[in-house]
Amino acid sequence: MKESFYFTNISPQLAAFNRRKWKDLEEQVRLWVQRNDTLYVTTGPIFWEVTKVIGRNQILVPSHFYKALLTRNKGSWKAVGFLLPNEEIKKPLDSFRCTIDSLERVSGLDFFPLLADSIEVKIEREYDKSFWHAK
Repeated sequence: MKESFYFTNISPQLAAFNRRKWKDLEEQVRLWVQRNDTLYVTTGPIFWEVTKVIGRNQILVPSHFYKALLTRNKGSWKAVGFLLPNEEIKKPLDSFRCTIDSLERVSGLDFFPLLADSIEVKIEREYDKSFWHAK
């Protein structure tokens, strides 16, 4: 936990985003951790538009944040992405679910390259809405 507070691991979020919808997503991820054998989580910023900078050093504020989730539960792999704008959000969390493929397209990242292609291709192009439903 201590390592998550290094400057190299932080990114500015608007308070209305961080304290509400992003907090909801982080709490949901904690529930999924408890319900699954293994859960891999990748989180980061996306800079589609730079509309805000903060501080003396003009630090860029990301326009969006993502989470890519992968679980192996009872021998079955499942994955889902979440892409949220860094702003106050009124919509339900499930509105921001997306496939890993779509998240890879917008981020330019390959999230789970070490999975066998037979698994990776299938789980990255779809997600199970009932499994990844936010409570």
